[in-house]
Amino acid sequence: MNSRRMDEKTIFKAFGTVLKRYRKAQSTTQEKLALDTGFDRTFISRMERGLTQPSVASLFQIAKSLKVPASDMIISVEAELKSK
Repeated sequence: MNSRRMDEKTIFKAFGTVLKRYRKAQSTTQEKLALDTGFDRTFISRMERGLTQPSVASLFQIAKSLKVPASDMIISVEAELKSK
């Protein structure tokens, strides 16, 4: 990431891209992820579209459901941001 301040929209979009990538790698639907985490499917959809982000606690729930460390998801978001 460069030194300029990133806006929230860019970060939200990067997280959404990463979330969708991890979800698809597990061959999981938004509905299944929502059931596994206790979230509404529309919340999953909104995150994947970059309209919202999870709290830290929610991120850990999502990562656990996707069987990936939360830190790996964050590292992937950073890599996504660097690629832009």
